[in-house]
Amino acid sequence: VQIQIQSDATNNSESGDNGSFEPSSGERSQDEIRREVTTRPNRTRLDKYTRGELIFKQLGYEAGLTIKAVDDLIQNMNKETWRKRRAGLTPLADFTEINHIPLQSLLSDKADIELVNALTWRKSQGGDKLKQIFKNMKLHCSVTLSQFSKMKVISQSPLIKAFTKGDKLQTQPKSKHSIIWNLQLLFLYIYNNKPETIDEQQQTAMALIVAFSGARMSELVLMKEKEMIQEPTYISLKTQTSKGNVVIDHIIKFYNRNSECCPVKALKQWLNVKRKQGLTNDPIWWNLRKNIQATPDFCSHQLTAIIRRAGVPDQYSGPTIRHAMMTRLRDAGASQAEVNAFTRHSLTSNVVDAYYYRPVDKDLASLLIINEKSQGNNPQWICPKPCENDITKLNSLAECQGNGPQRIRPNGGQLKCDWVIQNPESLDDWPGASVPCDDFAAELQNFGDASSNEDEQQQQNKED
Repeated sequence: VQIQIQSDATNNSESGDNGSFEPSSGERSQDEIRREVTTRPNRTRLDKYTRGELIFKQLGYEAGLTIKAVDDLIQNMNKETWRKRRAGLTPLADFTEINHIPLQSLLSDKADIELVNALTWRKSQGGDKLKQIFKNMKLHCSVTLSQFSKMKVISQSPLIKAFTKGDKLQTQPKSKHSIIWNLQLLFLYIYNNKPETIDEQQQTAMALIVAFSGARMSELVLMKEKEMIQEPTYISLKTQTSKGNVVIDHIIKFYNRNSECCPVKALKQWLNVKRKQGLTNDPIWWNLRKNIQATPDFCSHQLTAIIRRAGVPDQYSGPTIRHAMMTRLRDAGASQAEVNAFTRHSLTSNVVDAYYYRPVDKDLASLLIINEKSQGNNPQWICPKPCENDITKLNSLAECQGNGPQRIRPNGGQLKCDWVIQNPESLDDWPGASVPCDDFAAELQNFGDASSNEDEQQQQNKED
């Protein structure tokens, strides 16, 4: 079967066709199928991926779809997905045209063989960004051929898997940062510094909202004052996330905290200041300089400004507050599923550990000389005692009453932040306890002074 594709956009526009394709006149035979396929309207010669669109339409037609069905299939596809689909299919179109491969072979029950041949051919061509082209080609060709061919789920074919493994095409999750800053920097800054300007007031409220919910920048801009519900013990905000073409509504609750780092208190203060400035607009966050609704980029810059004042290194931007809070929750004992639920990810998603949960940036070398105690010429190393702190203070810290600490694995599935995140200022009074204990943390044990077996034996001999 020979396919003749007319991809010249100028000739297509002269033919008067409006982006569809029609079989040429004459009868179809088993030896030859002649068909003219045009590109989308107003296509220019600068479009590198025209051939990818053409082969997608050809495959759909060969599979039995009508012109209208193929057009609807493309129209219903996400625009970004369709852009990538055209790019991923273009090398396959080049392979079939140069090597005179009939499209029917791509629709058979051996489509994976033709795809591997196409990948091998593209590999032999070389060029820049070859690995990325390989990944896109493998992904989008597999999806397209699975739609139209007799072979389903081509990406799971043993042949495709073996070829992918051999060429190391598996996508490896990568985090933007190998280490993350300590969330305590932000909380201590907010605790010790009162907002002086209206911009700082908004930045403080926004930072605490993100720190206690893991809200994305796209979620922040959707928060509206009219959708806010105020209760005696909490405030709830409505926001949305999207997965493909599916929009998911979320209700985020923020509880009152007996702390300067209380998101409810900061949000109320910001809204009061906003009203006093005559800003009665419904969106909670507002670009004061341009007098327009906040955009995700604006929110990112606002968060960057406050963490920079808090002393966070320059390589971290404002949205990394989300990274820091997820790391804090995982370190405090929250399971991956709990953090997923708290931050509105899919419960089975691995994104938290793959992208967000990272070691906290700190000076590990300082641990080598901590608690060194010199006695004359005989320096002695003292093992730290977890309960050397005042027991009254520790017991007070562990009490759960009123607005006290909330456990991280609560009853009824209502997930709340751990006591350390909620009340960072309490750490100042207990410098020896890096993670304050509560009813659900590991019980602190008094290990006493460090001693060896030899020391114990000498002591026993003296007593005898």
